[in-house]
Amino acid sequence: MKSKKLVSHVILYFLFQFQIYTQNQPPVLTASGDQSYCPLSQLPIVTSFTITDSDDTTVDSFSVQISGNYNATSDILILTGSHPNIIASWDDREGKLIFTGVGGSAILLTDIEQAVPDVVFQSSDPAISGEKIFSLTVGDANYLPSTQHYYEFVSDIGVSWSQARDLAENRTYFGLRGYLVTITSADEANFVGEQSNGAGWIGGTDQETEGEWKWVTGPESGTIFWYGNFNGSTPNFAFWNSGEPNDFGEGEDYAHITDDSVGIIGSWNDLQLNGDTGVYEPKGYIVEYGGWPDDPLLNISATTRIYIPEIISTTENEICGSGTVLLSANSSEGTILWFDAEVGGNLLGTGTTFTTPVLNSSQNFYVTISVGGCTSFKRTRVTATVNNLPVITATQNGFVCGSAGTLTIGATPSDGIVQWYETLTSTTPIYTGNNLEVSVSSNTDYFVEAISSNGCVSANRTMVSVTTNNIIPEFEVNENQILCLNVGSLDLSILNPNGSDYTYEWKDENGMVVSNQMTANITLSGRYFVQAKSQQGCESEVKTVVVKSSEIATLKLEDIEIIDDSNNNSIIVVGSNLGEGSYEYSIDNINFKENGFFQNLQPGIYTLYVRDKNGCGTLPFEFSVFNYPSFFTPNSDGVKDDWKVEGFKVSEYSFSKIRIFNRFGKLLYENSDTSSNWDGTYNGNILPSDTYWFSVEVTDKNGRIIRKKGPVSLLRK
Repeated sequence: MKSKKLVSHVILYFLFQFQIYTQNQPPVLTASGDQSYCPLSQLPIVTSFTITDSDDTTVDSFSVQISGNYNATSDILILTGSHPNIIASWDDREGKLIFTGVGGSAILLTDIEQAVPDVVFQSSDPAISGEKIFSLTVGDANYLPSTQHYYEFVSDIGVSWSQARDLAENRTYFGLRGYLVTITSADEANFVGEQSNGAGWIGGTDQETEGEWKWVTGPESGTIFWYGNFNGSTPNFAFWNSGEPNDFGEGEDYAHITDDSVGIIGSWNDLQLNGDTGVYEPKGYIVEYGGWPDDPLLNISATTRIYIPEIISTTENEICGSGTVLLSANSSEGTILWFDAEVGGNLLGTGTTFTTPVLNSSQNFYVTISVGGCTSFKRTRVTATVNNLPVITATQNGFVCGSAGTLTIGATPSDGIVQWYETLTSTTPIYTGNNLEVSVSSNTDYFVEAISSNGCVSANRTMVSVTTNNIIPEFEVNENQILCLNVGSLDLSILNPNGSDYTYEWKDENGMVVSNQMTANITLSGRYFVQAKSQQGCESEVKTVVVKSSEIATLKLEDIEIIDDSNNNSIIVVGSNLGEGSYEYSIDNINFKENGFFQNLQPGIYTLYVRDKNGCGTLPFEFSVFNYPSFFTPNSDGVKDDWKVEGFKVSEYSFSKIRIFNRFGKLLYENSDTSSNWDGTYNGNILPSDTYWFSVEVTDKNGRIIRKKGPVSLLRK
């Protein structure tokens, strides 16, 4: 039994040794290259390169990829020279130059070793900057130097997420185990996004807990990378498309890289397990290789880079008004060149600093570098700023009315602040600000300058003056005045002003301005206020004028009571509302008294004068005092030879009629003319002594109607 066991152990040993010696060994690549690139030129991507394989002389494919900072619109890799055994194909989507053998044959390592140094990089962007990273890799997968992992897009239209996960885990790459890609950085997201040819599955899902997205494949399995929906947040890194994830229609629990036609290129979307249709139909999946602890150590990739020398910093400068400006710049390498134009132009100087010529306005200068004879690097603008000097655009001088006072003076700058000084040459400001409050007792000058927000000071100081003036406007007014309503208006006037250049302002008691002249024409009673102002702004005290209203009297018939044909003929004003005035009375227009009662009047025509004490006028009122004789003696002795109404004047009456009747009521006499008095006859016949009756009816021009009847005795002797 022991001999049989020994034989079996020997056989197993030799089988194991045979497996070790017969296992295919991967190629080993070495490359170097860290070169500066001259814009618009061609530059080899390596300065040295080797590829060896201990047990093979060929490989099926080889690629050179711009794996860092690839620009699909301007970058390209070109195989130069003559390499008849290699077909070079450029993939502008992945930024990848792929070597394959002629007719699908394998490529000799020696041919690759000769070809790689002839691969050149070229950019059509004259303003190219930064660096470009190149990955040289055996096989179809793409190598990302920042992760040292390999990535491969596997086309499989309609594949579900779970199928893609299982298929990825069954793939290997030179002994590296595959898994659905897990993306943990922006560099990796950009690199993988360049490879996805349509919707491609990646290893993220929230199928276990809705809204808690985690990586469930590869070494990152179990790592949460997103909480919530499209308004959620990431604890590390995520690259969702706009408005994603949204769990549209529910069950969208699996992450994929979005088709390039939908939103942000290379970004993610959530789909259901089997995807969707159209641009959301799965086109395949992305496999990542590397990161497992038991992965073999490989040297099937190498990395080189080129960089674009650049200006790494500039220092601009500024001056006030005019002068030279000192500018400076620092570069990553090379000699710094200063130009006056962004393209072409004149070379003005070299070195890290440059002093401009005298400038009167801001000007842009451009700085670049010269490295190895290349001067076509991007030029960086450096601005020499010439700030305009600020000016004082307006000043507010001061004027003190009187011998001393406190007031505010001001100045306005075109920019910045104002500083105040006591003299034209003093160095210490007394105040900073637009408005300065000062107390003065004599004419005083101050000086201001403007300081802009960038520290520039006005070229000259501006004087702001305070002038004192002892002349205060003074004048007089009639403080109490009467507005005659029957006149309609009243002129209020300034009296005895102490200056002729004043302006005036009249206001009513409601504060409304009624005049700006020396006079104010007013139509309402009340209190009025007037103030004078001198040309220098000094103001008088406010004067008050009290205006009361009054008017000429108005008399109506009912306001007058006349007693005549009596022993004491009289007239009395009984009305109490003759108008707004205060009135006095007279019947001779000379002697006036407070009341309107006049007595002991003889028959005749009188005028009653009602005068307004405030001067608004006198109203005349004519009236008659009648006497009716009780007898007459028509004996031609010249005394009472006829009968007439005493005090009657026909011109003063609009209507009059006198009639005489006998005791039986017979009309003996009728006349409207007082000049024809009754002589005691009837139809030319002398009437005897007897008692007769008169009837008098008159209407005066005031409309007053007087009717009187009574006896009259005719006496014949």
